[in-house]
Amino acid sequence: MNINFFSGIGSWELGLEIAQSCFNIRSPHLFVDKSIEINPISVNLYNSNFSTNIVAEDIRTTIVNDKIDYAYISFPCTGTSIRGKREGLLNPDSALWHNAVSICYNNNASTIFIEQPSGFINNGAIEVVLNLEEHGYKTTCLCLTARMFGLPHKRERIFIIASNTHNPHVKYWSESGWHDSFRASVKELISFAGKPEIITNECSYNHGISHTRVYKHFDPVTDIFGVKRRSQLNRAELINKYSLAIVPYCVASILSPYL
Repeated sequence: MNINFFSGIGSWELGLEIAQSCFNIRSPHLFVDKSIEINPISVNLYNSNFSTNIVAEDIRTTIVNDKIDYAYISFPCTGTSIRGKREGLLNPDSALWHNAVSICYNNNASTIFIEQPSGFINNGAIEVVLNLEEHGYKTTCLCLTARMFGLPHKRERIFIIASNTHNPHVKYWSESGWHDSFRASVKELISFAGKPEIITNECSYNHGISHTRVYKHFDPVTDIFGVKRRSQLNRAELINKYSLAIVPYCVASILSPYL
């Protein structure tokens, strides 16, 4: 089974949709079987976005008995962001990482994908990598920026890919030339999308994607992640400005070798 820990409203799922549409490959082996999210608002949006009926769930009490193939982990960045006290994994929210990875270890997860903001490099990344490697995983750390996708600012996201020896893709990440294939995937995604920021409220201009579900529920004028704004910009312009669409495109590029 595949689990999306801290699923929020579905950036990993949307990223997979983008990758499948871009490369015209349907990849059911990557589909999420179980989503874990404690925030009821996010759960409601996730259910609306993906026609599911998950319920709010606390990862600290989650029990998983099945073998895990792919785990997607975007754990709370309260301690790993450059904002705040920069406590790293000592922050009680970010410390929930330990709950997620323990489930992965106990269920022999084949591949673990981790996503965090750029502050993670100095606030927890080393601890996470060492922990994974102590448990027999080979790791690759990538820093993706909005510039890679044609946007005029950097907005960095950190990804760690951890694979055990049972995953056939571990060779891909171990070879010295893996980055050439990765760059080719990013180039293909850029060509496919034009630019990620063209996503709007009602539809996406990307081929094969009917609408952009992850963002369609936000009021573009008054409520961008709960922040009131005076701007009368339309949704497309707001997404341009704040680059809300960049994370799913980063996810799409990360998942492209696994399609």
